Amino acid sequence: MFVNTQKMKIFDSFYFPYEKKIKEKNLFKNKIEKKFFIKNGNNIIFNTKLLIDNSYSEYFKSRDYTFSFLLPIEELNNNERKKFFKYLNIYKIKNLVIHPYLQNLTEKKLTSFLSKYKKFLIGKNLIISTAIGSDKIYNIYPLKLTNLVLKKKIFKNIIASHMGGYKIYELIALMDTYDNLFCDTSFSLVYWHESNLIYDQNFLISKFKKRVLYGSDNPFINRIESRKKHNLFFKKFNYSKKIVESLLYKNAEQIFKKN
Repeated sequence: MFVNTQKMKIFDSFYFPYEKKIKEKNLFKNKIEKKFFIKNGNNIIFNTKLLIDNSYSEYFKSRDYTFSFLLPIEELNNNERKKFFKYLNIYKIKNLVIHPYLQNLTEKKLTSFLSKYKKFLIGKNLIISTAIGSDKIYNIYPLKLTNLVLKKKIFKNIIASHMGGYKIYELIALMDTYDNLFCDTSFSLVYWHESNLIYDQNFLISKFKKRVLYGSDNPFINRIESRKKHNLFFKKFNYSKKIVESLLYKNAEQIFKKN
């Protein structure tokens, strides 16, 4: 059965509100033009100093927008970090992000931070980038860090963005172990669309229908291209309308909806 998703509701769980030309390293320092914020998605912000910038307060406190901020493991000094956690609570932002590659995260560094700031993190959601690649491929292990965080039992839900890349079998094993581990389809479903990995992605989605979220990875993956590739994937594996709706927005709303 072919499901036409063009007019279907969507919630982009992994969306950077930046222009396409931005470089990854600039995510940590660039300002954001407010016109790029979207209501139907999770606006992920790596420049942690923007949280304490009053010029964005009308958006951060609005119930119409969802935000996730990079966990400032080394990006802020101690005083700035105190303000960061203060404003997380003021704006009732419950979603945090770590990017093992871009933050050069080691087990020691992450463990130390979680131990020191545990009281500020309890009950929040954490998104972990789990794409595998770059010249750090044999130095940093995102899924190993994911397991480390899960064992700490600090966060309410953990979302492994990018579906674990080509290490998808490891992600499946972890999702079998932890009921609060979710994943999103950002980057990986588009990047691997002409490979046999899509059969493993289908296996994961079929096994964990309620714990997979749609994500684009915009602007690094164009939102229109992402939507097209997802449509082809849904068609190839004959997904029902019910499953597609769960993937496109219902599962994400369960995590990101505001109280």
